[in-house]
Amino acid sequence: MPAGGFAHRLPAACGAACLALCMAAALPALQPEEPEPATEHDRTLYALGLSLAEAVSRFYLSGPELELVSEGLADGVLKRPPRVSADAYRAKIDALAAARTESAFQQRERAGRAYRKQVLAARQDAVQTPSGAIAIRVRGGSGARPELSDSVKIAYRGSLADGTVFERTQPGKPLAVSVASAAVPCLTEGLLRMRTGSRQRLLCPPQRDFVHPKVPVGSTLVYDIELLEILPEKEQEKGNDP
Repeated sequence: MPAGGFAHRLPAACGAACLALCMAAALPALQPEEPEPATEHDRTLYALGLSLAEAVSRFYLSGPELELVSEGLADGVLKRPPRVSADAYRAKIDALAAARTESAFQQRERAGRAYRKQVLAARQDAVQTPSGAIAIRVRGGSGARPELSDSVKIAYRGSLADGTVFERTQPGKPLAVSVASAAVPCLTEGLLRMRTGSRQRLLCPPQRDFVHPKVPVGSTLVYDIELLEILPEKEQEKGNDP
């Protein structure tokens, strides 16, 4: 399975450690006019800041909020007396992360629902599946259809509605997957609709337990899939869960 893969789960609730990460991530954003890091050591530290920013991106902090976070970071690093107890606010930190993530999810989900509805209305070859996905046949196939118990080989590309690719197979390196074990329900639905040799585009509704570093929460997922082969029974156990 390619790096990132299909299956992702939500991380554990963010605690006090996440507050420290959030504080560190705040600093670069407050100084956009700073020169580029001059040394390899400086670049390493800057890259660390980018990594921390990714880790706390679900807080969706505003500029004024980032200023408060940076103040807390400075007090903690410089061992100044804290204005509040970080331990006492662990539950509220977790609640803030959950609330901001849910708000972002709902906003993108509404936009994605409108987008999928528009595609369904505009294309005569678009079909809505029971999960709410939109399936569009790109090319027909003359082979057999897989069953739920099958594993198959596919070539695929996963992208956002704006075309940003977040994962894909490489040419000549198809992915073996279990039809029944897809992390996103519409992938199973899509594979069951296909014949060997066919291509299909799937517009999948967001799933709350799907997490990918390149996919904002609540995003509609677009999968372009080519069904290459239904694996013989003796090879079924070699398939990777999508």
